[in-house]
Amino acid sequence: MQRTVRFWVGFLLVLGLMVAGCRSTSDWNPFVDLSSYEVIVIEDFEDRGTGVGSELADQVASELLRLGDYREVLREPTGDNSIVVEGDVQRYVEGNVPARIKYGSAVGQSSMKVEVRISVEPSQQFVGSFTITESTLMTGPDARRTGREDIDWIQREVARQIAERLANQK
Repeated sequence: MQRTVRFWVGFLLVLGLMVAGCRSTSDWNPFVDLSSYEVIVIEDFEDRGTGVGSELADQVASELLRLGDYREVLREPTGDNSIVVEGDVQRYVEGNVPARIKYGSAVGQSSMKVEVRISVEPSQQFVGSFTITESTLMTGPDARRTGREDIDWIQREVARQIAERLANQK
């Protein structure tokens, strides 16, 4: 009996820690209403020498155009009333698809982590920030994936997630 109680107490403690570890990595200013903004500016992401910052910003802008939630999607700030998006590519690992297929597990995994910061012009008031992390490491079944994804797929997926998150804030 006492053994069972210890098991459940330990199990619930571990479960509680796991849930606490799944917290969102976003921070929002509740006093800024983004619904009145029709223009969004996507600046190049800082890329720490990987060379993907401009390409990722282009992909995010393209996804926002596809979603159609903003009247204008620009790549350069204008100083007018607009939402300005900038950020940092904090992790960019190209990985190796053949090694991942051959050896499995975490060998050859591709991953990307991007921190996104949002402000409004012309006041430069901070609106919010969030982090998107994507990896080819599959921890469960996912119908979108084949197991042969590469860093380009990861980058497109990160751009899609950023655009959807920005569209949902409007």
